[in-house]
Amino acid sequence: MLQSRLLLTTFEIGHAMYPAAYISAGANIQAAVDLGASAASSADLSKAFPDPKIAEEARQTWCGIVITNRYASLENNSRHTASLGPSIEAAFGNNDSKDIAQMDPFTKLAYSSLLLDQALSHIHERTSQQEFRRVEAMRILHSLTSFLASFEGEDNALKTLSDSSLAIGRSAMLEVLEFGSKVEPQDNEYCVQASLNILMSLTQEIAHGATGVKTGDSAALAALPVFISHCVYKAAMVCLRDAKASKDGNAKLRIQPLKDLLGYIGLRWGAGKYYAEKIEEEDL
Repeated sequence: MLQSRLLLTTFEIGHAMYPAAYISAGANIQAAVDLGASAASSADLSKAFPDPKIAEEARQTWCGIVITNRYASLENNSRHTASLGPSIEAAFGNNDSKDIAQMDPFTKLAYSSLLLDQALSHIHERTSQQEFRRVEAMRILHSLTSFLASFEGEDNALKTLSDSSLAIGRSAMLEVLEFGSKVEPQDNEYCVQASLNILMSLTQEIAHGATGVKTGDSAALAALPVFISHCVYKAAMVCLRDAKASKDGNAKLRIQPLKDLLGYIGLRWGAGKYYAEKIEEEDL
């Protein structure tokens, strides 16, 4: 039952069916908790699911539910995302790029969603302790930088852009950098400028990757994951707003390959078309 609900939520996310996607994502969390799939320890999980095979399926389904819930938070600004459990998330504490590179794909995806959750929590949870927020922002940026660095050396543009964990990591980085570039400059001039510099570098990297995508491979199109649209959209929006603010024609040129890529994604997932239309609305 949980797996069926997870598949439905994934479909809704892939086709940008909001608010249905984040409503069902939240409902999945509650259903998993009620059924015992959210157990933090293996011992507790085995009490709910005595069969080891079913217990492992429940653990992976729970991770998938949390990942989709965190990704859906990009659209509803919700900070009420669930933990994967202390025993799992504690293992993600201080990873350098070498450790991250050794993760299996599913663990890497879960870790990228954890970084996204930390980034969005930093953006939306208000606190008056500015020094704490500055230190927290630097910690999040360090973690994201190490994570994205683990993908360096991958030269296939479509393969790189089609990596779900990389896409979610890029979404997290774009969100936190855009937020950092807009904070009050008083006592934060260096942070604001650094955020702007890294933000523009990352958007250029994504735009450059978009220009190298070959769109004629039907097998590659069918394999596109649901999580890749947002970072492409966010990069395009950053370029568009930069072009409007600076009157820079080159910034405007970088938008087109990103829009083209969203159009290509839209042949598989409606989210591509949804985000392309949002860019057009902003460009009016």
